[in-house]
Amino acid sequence: MTLKNKILPLILLALSACVKETNPISKLAQRQDEPYVNGVVNVLLSQEMADLIESDLAQGKLTTKSMALNQSLDELGIKSISRLFPEAGEFEGRTRREGLHLWYAVEYDSSIPATKASADLGSVDGIELVEPRRRIKPQTNKYYPDAFFNDDYYILQWGLDNRHQKYYTGPDINVYDVWDNFTTGDPDVIVAVIDDGLEITHEDLANNCNSEHYNFVENNSNLTAGMHGTHIAGVISAVNNNEIGICGIAGGDSEAGQKGVRLMGCQIMQTDDDGNTENGDPAQAFKWACDHGALIANCSWGYTFDYDESGDYDEDELADALAATIGKSLKAAVDYFIKYAGCDDSGNQKADSKMKGGLVVFAAGNEGIANGTPANYEPVVAVGAIDTVGLAADFSNYGPWVDIAAPGCMIGSTAKSSYYYMNGTSMATPFVSGVAALVVSYFGGEGFTCDDLKEKIIGGANYDWFEDNTHIGPLLDAMGAMKYGESFENNEAPVSNNQLENMIIYGVGRSESVDLSQYFTDPEGQKMKYKVTLVDDIADAEIDDATLTLTATAKGTTEVRVRASDFLGAYATQSFKLMVRDSGERIIAYPNPCTDSFNLATGPQEMSTNVRVVSQTGTVIYDGIEVVSAFNPLKIDMSSCAPGRYSVKATWEGEEYSITVVKL
Repeated sequence: MTLKNKILPLILLALSACVKETNPISKLAQRQDEPYVNGVVNVLLSQEMADLIESDLAQGKLTTKSMALNQSLDELGIKSISRLFPEAGEFEGRTRREGLHLWYAVEYDSSIPATKASADLGSVDGIELVEPRRRIKPQTNKYYPDAFFNDDYYILQWGLDNRHQKYYTGPDINVYDVWDNFTTGDPDVIVAVIDDGLEITHEDLANNCNSEHYNFVENNSNLTAGMHGTHIAGVISAVNNNEIGICGIAGGDSEAGQKGVRLMGCQIMQTDDDGNTENGDPAQAFKWACDHGALIANCSWGYTFDYDESGDYDEDELADALAATIGKSLKAAVDYFIKYAGCDDSGNQKADSKMKGGLVVFAAGNEGIANGTPANYEPVVAVGAIDTVGLAADFSNYGPWVDIAAPGCMIGSTAKSSYYYMNGTSMATPFVSGVAALVVSYFGGEGFTCDDLKEKIIGGANYDWFEDNTHIGPLLDAMGAMKYGESFENNEAPVSNNQLENMIIYGVGRSESVDLSQYFTDPEGQKMKYKVTLVDDIADAEIDDATLTLTATAKGTTEVRVRASDFLGAYATQSFKLMVRDSGERIIAYPNPCTDSFNLATGPQEMSTNVRVVSQTGTVIYDGIEVVSAFNPLKIDMSSCAPGRYSVKATWEGEEYSITVVKL
C-alpha cells in the first residue's frame, strides 16, 4: 500500500492538559476562563505534616490526624489524597532525599473552583504550597492536509540531509556523515517521549519501541495512539533502511540488523474524536521515566495562556505568558530526572548505563514572544525553530534562554497509521533529542554525564549560520556535536594573548580596522576563523582573513564580541566597547542640557586629564586632574549651580578640547 493511500483525513489537534503553576495564582485564574483544571491540585506538605498523616493516607484513609485537613474534607468534597510520586521501590531512598514524597495530589469536587480549593487548602497548617494544575498544549503550529510522502520518503526530509532532498533549500542538521562514520543509534539509549500517546504498533516505529510505557491520563500501561506524540517519535527513531516510510535521526540500520534508540511513551495528554481532552500530570512522567531507564526526555509542549481559546493573547494573557516560570512540582521532577537518570538509588552511575544524569529537551513555544515555559528553565535545553530556507520561524518564541535551533517547518514524520507534515517548535525539539541520542550512543559509557552531552550538543552547534537569528540560538549540527566530543581530548583551544582595546569611530560612515591575529593565538598553529557580534546595531562588521573592519552606521555605544575558533571548533573569546561619535567630537558631555550633573567623556584610552568648568561670569565650578576616557567618564556635580551656559575644557597630552554645557 502506498503512503498516499494510507493518509487519513487531517485531524486538527486541540490538545490541552493540566500542569501546576507556582503560587500566587494570577488574576487571570479568577476569570471565568481560568487556566486551571477544577477537581485536582498538588500540595507540598511540611515534613512534620507528612510524618503526622502519611501512615493514614498510605492505608487509603481520608480522615487523618490533622484536624484542619479533616475539616476540608467536607468543605471541598475531597475524594482522595495520594502521593503525586508513588512509592518507588528500589528508588524510594533518593525519592525521599529529594523531598518528592512530600508532594500529594488532592482530588476534590470539580464543581468547586480551583481558586477556592487552593485558598482553603493553603490555609491548612502543614501545607506549604498549593499548585493548581495548569493546562498545557503541544507546540505544534500548523498541519498540511494536502502534503504527503511519495515512495522515496527520505528525499523529502530536508532537515536531515539536503544533499539528497528534493524540494527544499534550507540547511540540514549535518547528520549524514554521523551515520556514515559514527553511529545510527544504540538500543541501550532510551528516549522518553512525554507527550500524547505513541502508536507503538506503527509500521515504522514498532521495532524501536521500548517494552515499558505508561499512560498518566488513565494511570495504566496502555497508550492511546496520538498524532502528535507519534510524529515526535518518528523524528527521533523511526526505523531506518527498512524500505518503509521515513528515517529517524537515531533509528538504527534495519538492513544491517542494528536497532535504533528505544522510544518510551509517557502519555500526559489524550484527546477523543470530539476534541475533548483529558490530562495527566507531567511531573509524574519525569519521575517514572527516570526510574524506568530513560536518559533523554523529549518535551514538545508548554503551558497555554490562551485561556479563552480565542487564538490570540489579550493584554492580561500576554502579561502572564511573558512572566511565567516553571511550576514547583514540575521543577522538582525535572531536577530529579536530570540528577538521577541512569543512576542507582544512591546517585551513582549504573554499570550498564551509558550516561550519569538525564538530558531534558523542551520546545520553546509557538507564540512568537520573548518567553516560553517550562522551556525557560535554565537546566533544560530550549529549542527554537527554523523554516525551510533557514530563517527563524516567525512563530518561534525567542530570547537568550533559547539554547539551540532546529528545523521546525514542513517536517515529515510518522502519525497515527500514516505520515504527515507538521510545523512547530514541537517538531524542532525531537531533532535535538535525536542528535543527543546519537551522541550518547557513540560516546556513552562509564563517566559520561548529562553535562558532557549538553556541552557537546550546544558547543558543537553551528554558530556561523545565524547572523541575524541569534535570538533562537545556534543551529543544531550533529557532526559538530560528534567532533566536539571527539576533538577536545587532545586539541588545544586558541588563547587570548592581548586584550582588545576599546574603540571610537568618529563619524557615521567611517571605518576602523584591527588585526585580530595580534590578539589571538592557536597553540598548534591552526588557522583560526573569526566571528564578530555587536550587541547593538551601530556598525557593520566585515572580516578579511584576520582583519576586522567596523563601519559606523549610527551614533551610540555597544559591546563587540569576538570569537576565534580553530578548525575543530575549539575557541577563545574577547569583547571590547565601541563608540560612534560625530566627526571631530573629541569630548562629549551628557546629558546636555543637564539638571543636577553631567558626564564628561574623552578619548578611547584612559588618560590623566585636566578638567576645568567655568560659568559665564568667570566662576570656576570645577578644576582638577582626573583619569578619564570615553568609557570611564567623569561625573561633574552641577546641583548647586545657577541655570546658564558653562564652558568645559579638557586637556591631555598637551591638547586642549572644549565644549559648552547648558544647566537648566
